[in-house]
Amino acid sequence: MKKFDKLKLQVKDHLDQNEEMVATVFGTYKSTTLGEKTLRNGIFVATNKRVVFYGKRTFGYDLETLPYKKISSIDAGKKLTGHTITFYTSGNKASMSMINTGDIQEFLSYTRNAIEA
Repeated sequence: MKKFDKLKLQVKDHLDQNEEMVATVFGTYKSTTLGEKTLRNGIFVATNKRVVFYGKRTFGYDLETLPYKKISSIDAGKKLTGHTITFYTSGNKASMSMINTGDIQEFLSYTRNAIEA
């Protein structure tokens, strides 16, 4: 099973009972382990309620949820290594780069529409 598929299954454990995954993208995010900066694999999931960021660690995971009404803006771009997406909320941001897996256009379209609603 690919890492992307594993993360999609793992994130389902953190969704509400009536929450549905609409679109997902897989990339890397910056993390710190034992004082060392590193890149880890992660997933952004757009659901019918919020954006969920999930990344698996050796022991545990990173999880952040962003309700659409709390997201103030989205930055998106494309570089040689893949797409980048950053969500901004008041005093916080969730960012991922090297996104080459998933339906990027559907993900961005859905999240932008949900934020404006």
